[in-house]
Amino acid sequence: MRPAPPADPNDSGFSALQRRIAQLAPTTKQQLLRQFDALLLTRAHSTPPPTRTLQLLCLAAASDDDLNAQAKRRRQTLSKLADQRVLDICYTNNASCNFGPHRAAVWGKDHAELDAKLQEIEQGQGSTRRQVLTETKTALLFSGQGAQRNGMGRALYEQHPVFRRALERHAKILADELAHPLLDLMFGQLGDEELINQTAYTQPALVSFELAISELWSSWGIRPDAVLGHSVGEIAAACVAGVLCEEQALRLIAARGRMMQALPAGGAMAAVIADESTVIAALQAVNDSRLAVAGYNGPRSLVISGPRSAVDAASAEIKKSRARVVALRVSHAFHSPLMEPMLEAFGEYVATLNLSPPKLTLISNLTGTAAGDEVARAEYWVEHVRKPVRFAQGISALLEHGISDLLEVGPTQTLVGMGKKCVSDRSDLGWIPSLRKGKDESDELFAAIGELFVRGHALDLEVFDQPYSPQLLAWSTEVADADWQRAAEQRLLKLARSLPPAKIEPLLEALEQDSLR
Repeated sequence: MRPAPPADPNDSGFSALQRRIAQLAPTTKQQLLRQFDALLLTRAHSTPPPTRTLQLLCLAAASDDDLNAQAKRRRQTLSKLADQRVLDICYTNNASCNFGPHRAAVWGKDHAELDAKLQEIEQGQGSTRRQVLTETKTALLFSGQGAQRNGMGRALYEQHPVFRRALERHAKILADELAHPLLDLMFGQLGDEELINQTAYTQPALVSFELAISELWSSWGIRPDAVLGHSVGEIAAACVAGVLCEEQALRLIAARGRMMQALPAGGAMAAVIADESTVIAALQAVNDSRLAVAGYNGPRSLVISGPRSAVDAASAEIKKSRARVVALRVSHAFHSPLMEPMLEAFGEYVATLNLSPPKLTLISNLTGTAAGDEVARAEYWVEHVRKPVRFAQGISALLEHGISDLLEVGPTQTLVGMGKKCVSDRSDLGWIPSLRKGKDESDELFAAIGELFVRGHALDLEVFDQPYSPQLLAWSTEVADADWQRAAEQRLLKLARSLPPAKIEPLLEALEQDSLR
């Protein structure tokens, strides 16, 4: 939890409340915390709060030995509170988390699952434990076409209100842009599993997903120092960087997908595991001007694109050197001369948008370096369709900007896998996928949250649990714990700070009269 904002010196009501809270006895402070829902955040739920299948419990201490001891105490707490909800236990624990330099995070659906993981921490094991970094800088990586999958985001939609509201907002914006409802396309509810793989639908669905999950991360305190998208993903990255607003980004990607889908079929793409000189030599041997390198994804990872006959001929030529070539499942030859028939109309569309220079570091696909004013011009996005993606150079640029953690905000782990191969000598970096293909979305998301916590990121754990109406429990054995009391005071001040003046006075009166019951 982050410390409460400093009091406004002109706000006498809050200042008085701040002084009174500081004077409270530990037991009273704990009592007030237990009652904050009624006293500070009275809520009127028109519908039942959402439920979440997993809960997160964070540990932090001054040393590894202290961390092990803390895990042991939490196991004892779980045993004593066997009749309490896991949500409430984790919420109470996280409210007192002191964010010390040695950290661990565990998650589970019930007491037994949490106990088993805490036992690993107690014994000095557990993969989600680490001494935190002294400084963290985060980049978001936005996946490109090919990362889409049927049902992507369904569990997040059902369990995380921020993600759900974002997708529903996007669906309204795209209602007049798509022939089918966005959510039906994403969740495979149209009886045609191939629709999500059609370019006209793939591109807006991916950008919508990526904007929604980056908004979810932001609500939990994970805000990027830099962003990098791969092809289609750069539209979402540019939106997060402030180049264009959400509605513009969604309408732009819908227009882009439609125009590409309307191009003649027959294009092909292939991923090549070989050095650049081998690939260029093969393209020259085929001698087809419509054939091009579409992407530089790593030192020995390139993508070629063009007419199917030319891609097949180049692939055969490359295989002569015993290099590996994998045909990609695509509808068109992206980032090749076969895109040129759409460029004029696309440029005219982009010219109608109100674009701005990036407000945070945006790494360009075209140059592999930090973008500037050029991304506010239509010409940039026209070239973006046609020219190769320089992902490998972009990863190098992120590291030059001091990035320590790279979080992929897409439905799979595509970019973190490619990124690791670009800098195999940097074992200190955090490569963190939000989700993985074929894995449970909730479990993978919590694994990412746990990894970020133990690497030193300041997660807003209160916001993380708040939508599910958690209750603070009394831990009488730890009332005198100094860290718990500091966290309690900060929590009270943060909650009180959000109140209008009219509600601060009654709370102050209750404290002064010791009328908390």
